[in-house]
Amino acid sequence: MLNRATLAGSTALLLMLALSAPALLSAGSPAAAYGLQDCFRAALGQSESLSITGETTTQAEMRYREAIATVVPNISLSGDLYHQYYLQGSPKSPFPAPDNQSLLRISAVQPLFQGFREYAALRATKDQLAASKQAYAWAAWQLYSDTAQVFNLVLAAEKSLSDMQSEVAVYDQRIQFLEGWFRIGRAQDTDVLSARSAQAQIKAQVEAAKYQIAAAREAFAFLTGLPADSRLSDSQALPESLSSMAVYEAELSKRPDLEAARLNVANAKEGIAIAWGAHLPSINAQADYYPYHYAPNADLNWDAFLSVTMPIFMGGSIAAQTRSAESAARQAELMLQQAQRMDLENLRSSYQKLNYDLSQGRALAEAADLADKDYRAETKNFEHGLVTNLDVLQSMVTYTNTALARDSIRYTTLSDFVSLQAQIGHVPGFTPKPEEAR
Repeated sequence: MLNRATLAGSTALLLMLALSAPALLSAGSPAAAYGLQDCFRAALGQSESLSITGETTTQAEMRYREAIATVVPNISLSGDLYHQYYLQGSPKSPFPAPDNQSLLRISAVQPLFQGFREYAALRATKDQLAASKQAYAWAAWQLYSDTAQVFNLVLAAEKSLSDMQSEVAVYDQRIQFLEGWFRIGRAQDTDVLSARSAQAQIKAQVEAAKYQIAAAREAFAFLTGLPADSRLSDSQALPESLSSMAVYEAELSKRPDLEAARLNVANAKEGIAIAWGAHLPSINAQADYYPYHYAPNADLNWDAFLSVTMPIFMGGSIAAQTRSAESAARQAELMLQQAQRMDLENLRSSYQKLNYDLSQGRALAEAADLADKDYRAETKNFEHGLVTNLDVLQSMVTYTNTALARDSIRYTTLSDFVSLQAQIGHVPGFTPKPEEAR
């Protein structure tokens, strides 16, 4: 027959073994465990979304180089070959055209004045390039938050499974204890059946938890590119307290997505200058050099001239383009204002949620401690015939459910903390390269 001390000692031993099992497995496994930063570095190299954003940056850089080409000289080589064949006599003319009119020409064209449109376009493409680099940094910040979410989802699911398996082991001890009492007539068969029924329900939850781990592991492998069965290191620490909301709000203005929105406003305003510049004349200087020329002009080696184009009436298209550009600039400003308000609201919401997470975690830790004491007291009272077996089982369920909630809120809090930090750019392990900064 098992006494109370034996039961308590066995239960404590099982709980200790269950809690120390991950550490024992880690010590015996040759594979290194991945921390959050390791997983984030892997995700940086794996993410197609980040690579797509990087390609967008490359395209923006090429458009900037194209814009530079509009303000520097253009040099080209051209040649013509023209020969006349006559089936009858040529008409009489004091200046007969030569039969061979071949030439080779090297031309250089320098835009002198384009209504300042070329310089506005140059500034606009530079803003686009800077905005795309900011978008790359913001995508990396978001990837860090996503990685932390999946990382902690796996850890939470595995911790939940470990807690359930420990609970199953505690039920084994409880069932063994009740069977011993049943044999000596101090417990009824319904007591044993009730304990077995409760344990069966926990075993069903264990199987569901295994599926949750498998699903979380697949999401982890997809995001990071690491093997789905990679060992993870749970070395994260909960914050003891948070800085004031004012500190987070001060950091918000530096966010890459807001900086990109501001650059989009500047880009849209340059579009007004580009459109309005079409009202002004265009002036180009051109010089030609002829290494080879046909006979009548054989002594002509070069020429140079200015070309001037002045729009007189374009059917109102220039005015329409200008008004359209002004509308686009107003739209960009409204989008910036909307992004600022939404980002501030999201930051405040995340800050409040994290505060509540921390408060709930402390409350659940206290509740789990009290539930554990209640379970131990109910076990003792049952041995003295003061309560029924159902009372003991109920206290056990209360304790295990509270312990599960306590462990679950820990990982939720860790994920929310990382998300809040990422919103203000605190992303350990990631620094944009110099060429990715404005």
